[in-house]
Amino acid sequence: KTTAKKATKKKTTAKKATKKKTTAKKATTVLFVPETTEAVRATPAFDPGPALPAWEQVGRSPRRDGVVQIRLDPPLEVLWEADLPSEGHTEPVVSRDGVLYVADRDGGLHAFDADSGEPREESLHTDPIREASPAWPLVAAGHVPADGVPVSAPPALSGWLLLFGDDEGVFYCVRRGAGEVLWRKLSSLELSARSGPAYQAPLSARGDVFVACADGHVYGADARSGRAYYRIFLRGAPTAPVALGSGRLLIATRPLFKGESPRLHALRPESGERLWHRDLRAEARCLAIAKDDVILGGEAGVFAYDVHHGAPRWSLGPEQLGGPLTGGLALERWRGYAARSDGVVAFDVSSGQVAWSQPSGLKTELGGVSFAGGVVWAAAGRTLLAFDAEEGRPLGKHTLPSAVVGAPIPAWGNLYVTTERGGVLALAPEPY
Repeated sequence: KTTAKKATKKKTTAKKATKKKTTAKKATTVLFVPETTEAVRATPAFDPGPALPAWEQVGRSPRRDGVVQIRLDPPLEVLWEADLPSEGHTEPVVSRDGVLYVADRDGGLHAFDADSGEPREESLHTDPIREASPAWPLVAAGHVPADGVPVSAPPALSGWLLLFGDDEGVFYCVRRGAGEVLWRKLSSLELSARSGPAYQAPLSARGDVFVACADGHVYGADARSGRAYYRIFLRGAPTAPVALGSGRLLIATRPLFKGESPRLHALRPESGERLWHRDLRAEARCLAIAKDDVILGGEAGVFAYDVHHGAPRWSLGPEQLGGPLTGGLALERWRGYAARSDGVVAFDVSSGQVAWSQPSGLKTELGGVSFAGGVVWAAAGRTLLAFDAEEGRPLGKHTLPSAVVGAPIPAWGNLYVTTERGGVLALAPEPY
């Protein structure tokens, strides 16, 4: 009996030992957290200097905010100038790897090195008008050249893809660096939809592309393959490029049918589901998103709506702005900037209160505006104007060979402009 008890005791001891070993194997690893007073050792590394932001689509970001944070102060000097085969047609866009793309009026889309202005071999041309097109009778009569279909608006970049549409209704995806067309999509446009650009500037985000067409449709598709997620008819032609923010795709339209009003539409970007729409007092020429508000501008002034539900937030009429808006918007944090016919106005994004209003001192109507690190740049004919973003104080101006197309584009530490007479220029701050 004693021997049996001892054997049982040994087995029990062995089981406890096994349990201890098992417990040891399941022990939780504790990560070492250094004391807050312990200094982190600096690793020697090459300092590339300040980041040089790109400008890869109209308004730069999907929100269409028109903002970069690197400051560009006047005076400016011409870094380089390049000629286009015909008149400049779109403002430039600049990729993250330093390639500038700009379209001329005859259907050419040209590429230049953003640093040197050297032409790149990836320039291309839109397709000629086909006999099946509603516009073919105009070609046959000699009123319209068959091989001169203009690019509708500035392209958008998505990694190594270049996305744009032409006024014949063809939408292209091109492999950057090679000029190879990966896919084409056709929107059959009636002659009634050809009074202006066939497509507004496309928007690229997270590998997708969104674009609104003059026939009243908005498209969402995979940028790489061209596979369409949806095609939604909005009963209105777009009056500004679509914007994306806070989980909403925003589109401003003018009516295609009598008795209807201009509208602002909100869709779910991944599915095209209609979330809400609101009637507008007048057509919106520009649209951008700031925080949880969508800001629109046009002849009737500036208006803000809640981006989630479409509730009106505030409005500024032409009498408060000093005139109707003639150019685009730039939205930076809590403040927005817009161009009216004879000057620039700044307003608080949350309340709509005017912060400052500054006349241009020129007889030429102002066009697009952009924000570059505390400096607001605006184009007025062949003159570029710079204003202090905080106070509205004029900082200087620069005269160009001809009138600016669209807005001046701050990217890669320079200011890029397209001119009507067929040139693209890079302007750099003069060294102190």
